[in-house]
Amino acid sequence: MRTSFLLLLTGLFIAGCATTPPPAPAVSSEPTSTQASAADEVKREGQAIAAVDLEKSVFFASGEAEVDAQGKAVLRQHADRLKANPKQRVLLVGYTDDRGSSAFNIAVADMRVNAVHKVLREYGVPQKQLRRYSAGGEKNSSACRSDECRRLMRRVELVYDVK
Repeated sequence: MRTSFLLLLTGLFIAGCATTPPPAPAVSSEPTSTQASAADEVKREGQAIAAVDLEKSVFFASGEAEVDAQGKAVLRQHADRLKANPKQRVLLVGYTDDRGSSAFNIAVADMRVNAVHKVLREYGVPQKQLRRYSAGGEKNSSACRSDECRRLMRRVELVYDVK
């Protein structure tokens, strides 16, 4: 009986060694949902940055509404264009980054629009050629994750009527 038991045990041991190992888990070349989500965020941020018209924008520091020397130089060019074309109108659109509450961002955007409006009026642009709109951070900055993107969102953009 002991011999039969040893033969049975040896047979089971040999049979166990002869089995093939389980297959390795499949490796997918598809990105994971986390990787795809991160890639989508980078793409959206790139699109937000590319959409900024640098020649038609005045930029601001975070939480600030004062037009700096570079902004005044940009506005001087736009003032000259508007005065040379009295029928041309421009919409001043104020933006903020995504930091701060909606109410705070609208208030900051409004102060920026008013500051740009004031400079253009000082440069001789008639009131009838200027319109204002404060978009705040809701309209364009939700895609931003980098400081550079947020810097570009803090602006007043001059949008000319198409004629």
